[in-house]
Amino acid sequence: MHIAIAGNIGSGKTTLTGLLAKHFGWTPHYEDVDTNPYLNSFYEDMQRWSFNLQIYFLNSRFRQVVEIRNRVTRWYRTVPSMKSTYLCTQPAFHEPDEHTGF
Repeated sequence: MHIAIAGNIGSGKTTLTGLLAKHFGWTPHYEDVDTNPYLNSFYEDMQRWSFNLQIYFLNSRFRQVVEIRNRVTRWYRTVPSMKSTYLCTQPAFHEPDEHTGF
């Protein structure tokens, strides 16, 4: 089982992940923010670096899922894991579309 927690920056994803992992005895997996080459640039110029950052996170998530899947295959049982997702592909707040109103 792989549970991903998504939400805005600062919404408590990491805290929730840690609490749930501790409560259920699961192994948490977090996004790599310490060695992310785009994170600082993203905060300096979001419009310029948002695509690069999203691709970096997508690649990072893919590698994590492959790693978790390989671990499960080696152990021949499901290893519950949790991952705190730092960026979502859908914006949480946005202006309504002028044509649909959504």
